Amino acid sequence: MPTTRDDRSAADRLLVIAERFAAQGRPAMAEAARRAAALSPRPSDSSAPGFRIRPRTDDADARR
Repeated sequence: MPTTRDDRSAADRLLVIAERFAAQGRPAMAEAARRAAALSPRPSDSSAPGFRIRPRTDDADARR
């Protein structure tokens, strides 16, 4: 996997992975990646009702 920053959404990256699995003749894995992509939020989904990004809390913060 490349270590450079990827500006594509997780859903877009999963669709690329699905294409690679399909090209390898692995239809079950391709279908699993497509289903995961369908469940992944896209950047445009951030305005959808109920979509909220919560700040990450470290264990140290949770113990206070």
